[in-house]
Amino acid sequence: MKRREYDDYEAYIAHQVKKKDVLGDGMRRRYNERLQGMKQRFKCFKRYLKKGSILCLGARLGEEVRVFKKWGWNATGIDINPGPGILYGDFHQIPFQKTFNNVYCNCLDHAYDLDVVADEIKRVLSGTLVLELDHLYNDERLVWESLLWKSLDEILAYFNDFRIRKHFRNPADKRFEVVVCSKKE
Repeated sequence: MKRREYDDYEAYIAHQVKKKDVLGDGMRRRYNERLQGMKQRFKCFKRYLKKGSILCLGARLGEEVRVFKKWGWNATGIDINPGPGILYGDFHQIPFQKTFNNVYCNCLDHAYDLDVVADEIKRVLSGTLVLELDHLYNDERLVWESLLWKSLDEILAYFNDFRIRKHFRNPADKRFEVVVCSKKE
């Protein structure tokens, strides 16, 4: 696994917050396009989600929250640089004591400490975890990412307390691998 070197956690946060500040206008201009893309991508795994609540980690401008709400989930999004309707929150210290029926995460490549993130997800999850991984097998990029990995096993090693229910490449966008998990009892 390739990791970006940061002087400390504060430097990591500053770098991650800068992404939306730098790319924000382009992200906002492409909001509807990104929203439609997420709807298409999410169709292939929504049947595995439990009804009720879903926590979206790294929700940026909230496209995923909007999709899940439209489909009937009580969706909450957190981000360290949140857009409108998204709550401030760091997935290294998820700001909730309650549990969620589902957690959706497509931002593991932005983690500072995967052990901590996996423990936090386990703490707040009562049902299904969906990991959408879009940077597998690519070690040429490291602009905004904190981590890059060469195999799915490198990521799943951090989620030993979870049982993989389904793993597939997303048919709507082949860049994404989807891993559907539940906590081991």
